[in-house]
Amino acid sequence: MLKVMVMHVIKITLRVLILLLVCKVSFAQNEGVLAVPENTFLGDVVLSTGEGCPNGTEVAESSNVSFERQIVIMLNNLRTSNGLPPVKYSEELTAAARYHAKDMCEKNYFAHQSQDGAGNVTCQTFDRVGSFYTWTAAAENISAGFFDVQSAFNGWVNSTSHYNNMMSPLIYEVGIGYYYDASAAYVTRWVMDLGRRSNVYPVIINLEELDATTSTVQLYKYGYSGYNEMRLKNGNGNWGAWQPIANNLTWQLSGATNGVCMVYAEMRNSAGNILSSNDEINYSGGGTGGGGSTTTTQVTVKVKVFLQGCYNATTGSMNTNLRNSNLLPLTQPFNRPPWNYTGTESVATASAIPTNAVDWVLLEARNASDNYVVAETKACFLLSNGELADVSGTPSNGVNFNTLTTNGSYFLSVKTRNHLAVMSANTVSVPNSTILNLTQTANVMGGAPQLANMGGGIYAMLAGDMDGNGTVTVTDFNFFQQEMSIINNYVDSDCNMDKNVTVADFNLYSPNMSKIGVAQVRY
Repeated sequence: MLKVMVMHVIKITLRVLILLLVCKVSFAQNEGVLAVPENTFLGDVVLSTGEGCPNGTEVAESSNVSFERQIVIMLNNLRTSNGLPPVKYSEELTAAARYHAKDMCEKNYFAHQSQDGAGNVTCQTFDRVGSFYTWTAAAENISAGFFDVQSAFNGWVNSTSHYNNMMSPLIYEVGIGYYYDASAAYVTRWVMDLGRRSNVYPVIINLEELDATTSTVQLYKYGYSGYNEMRLKNGNGNWGAWQPIANNLTWQLSGATNGVCMVYAEMRNSAGNILSSNDEINYSGGGTGGGGSTTTTQVTVKVKVFLQGCYNATTGSMNTNLRNSNLLPLTQPFNRPPWNYTGTESVATASAIPTNAVDWVLLEARNASDNYVVAETKACFLLSNGELADVSGTPSNGVNFNTLTTNGSYFLSVKTRNHLAVMSANTVSVPNSTILNLTQTANVMGGAPQLANMGGGIYAMLAGDMDGNGTVTVTDFNFFQQEMSIINNYVDSDCNMDKNVTVADFNLYSPNMSKIGVAQVRY
């Protein structure tokens, strides 16, 4: 009896879903919306701290940290190309922006002033920002309904008033907040908080890029009237000699090894007063600095896999609609649940993504003695011919690992945003000159039940695992239902990767419901 009732509910839900899809119900998800920006530049600021203001210790998570950092880099490229100095990434402004982005989603409003969910203002804009960041000048841009970084940034750039906030010479620091909530109107919230603090004059490495692959970096140092000398040092190294203030400098990360490198700066006036600043960057060039030589032998792993959702049996390849439309993110998209991968794989521009790229995927190398233990993970590009390619572009059909043992044996697993993860049936000695072909059932742990039969002896990863947890269940349907009718965007429910969430994606999910990945790849 219970089973009959459940099936009846599912049938009704599906009928409603199909009706909504046919009617193309949408709520401004595709265009995005902006609110009139605010700033303190003219001094006409409303301040009225209330009980609804944060205390500045709140920690709000981001829905995608890489999205936020990409906006910072885009902003700095825009400012420097127009003759303005870059701005420094601020943890405090980031906390303020994330708090507001999440608050707007959870209480379902869209405004600069904090609200209680019933439309009542609980905290003015710069009271809220001031809870996290002691500003002498501040500005804020917000938007909603954008689903990728470029569209969100372009929305602000194409609005004169938002653009003016971003290009103001009065601000030195920035924080970005991004939050995604499918239950909120417009689904997404983007917040850019800009500011300047008293006696804070930042030093900035490589326009706030996250990574440096060479030990030679570019610095920008903010100056201040009356402070005519400066000096620099690396990490725990010795201070260099005092020298005349210079805004743009080439600097050597001497003694750098892989990991976070700090650069410290001081400037002083004739009275001997000193103002300090610092910045950090993740150095991945290896070696001891100077030449950028590597002390790590990279191991290249070659794997081939197809995705059911975007496979074309006629051509024997997968579509590249996301790449063709420049919707693939510049930074790996797995730094969120359930993957929580912290790797920094990225490319500088969209043109650096291979023209035959289908999507980002994760390649995991697992211990031979215990394949539940991941030895190393790399984010990489899946190409239309099924091969995985390193983000560096070299080699063109392999992924470089940094910590694997040469000639060591590992199980290999592949994870995506919306297909059921797979794992090799046996260990593979790496580097492997013969590609591991996971389109063949004999090479996949669990065999044919773990794959979709595409005909002609070709098998592909099963579509429909939209929450990425290693199972295809009703939670994936709920995920799809929340994102249905989103078009021309990079979203997880787009199983066929045609840029749109439609009934075609549901039709891929439906026959795969109840499919379960092997235990090792499930979350």
